[in-house]
Amino acid sequence: MFNLFKPKTPIWILNQETLDLIRSIEAVAAVHDLHVALGGSVLHKGQSFKDLDLYVYPHFSYNFTRHMLYDFACGLTSIGIKGWECRTEEQLSAYEIKRTFYTAYYEEKRIEFFIFSFPEEDL
Repeated sequence: MFNLFKPKTPIWILNQETLDLIRSIEAVAAVHDLHVALGGSVLHKGQSFKDLDLYVYPHFSYNFTRHMLYDFACGLTSIGIKGWECRTEEQLSAYEIKRTFYTAYYEEKRIEFFIFSFPEEDL
């Protein structure tokens, strides 16, 4: 359940463990022609009491496709990040991406993925 009170200790700290996780996320992203960048208070203050903000953007293309985004999300499960649904091809073709960010979890800690792209017509 969502806690309205700020925790006493930061949930995310900019340390080697967090950098290693971000590098693992980048490795998954690169397979799908995407990149990730760190932002938010973990970057600016070195810690966050709420979440880890990561920005996702296409590497060799100007646009995301649904397939790139969901293949990336499914790949994240291999490194322990959960919360995004992986869909079959049939489910994917009927699903419309409307949000500009997605929430997922790593060891019960929230990660927000902000999507940066010039949207394609089918998004």
